[in-house]
Amino acid sequence: YMPQETKVDRHFPASVYEIVLSGALNRVGYRPFFNNKEKKLAVECLKTLHIENLKNSSFGELSGGQRQKVLLARALCATRECLVLDEPSNNLDYDSKEEFYAVLKELHQKGLTIIMITHDMNLAKTADRIITLEDGHIVKDEKIK
Repeated sequence: YMPQETKVDRHFPASVYEIVLSGALNRVGYRPFFNNKEKKLAVECLKTLHIENLKNSSFGELSGGQRQKVLLARALCATRECLVLDEPSNNLDYDSKEEFYAVLKELHQKGLTIIMITHDMNLAKTADRIITLEDGHIVKDEKIK
């Protein structure tokens, strides 16, 4: 799950790598530390989103688009089957949105199921299926491809 917005204390001393690695907490169980497999997974997620250069950067000092990519990498570290995204492109400029959606499309083409809540109807051209809700009821269920 990737929330719409994450309130982050800009002075909280967490690096991008630490934020992404925290996505693997569900894999740790009763062990007190992350193992090499989980650390390698975090690095792979950084590479997938083309943000490995930010690995040692402070999360609180990133731009909005960079933070969204880090949160997506964290979500990927938690699962490889299904992502649930709540307005993931909120507060992103046009170029950042285009790049973000290109990454989502690439992940979906590799077999990842993506469920996204959005008001951005420009996404219709990239979705396989669009379910439109109004007052909590389905008013349209359309397969695109």
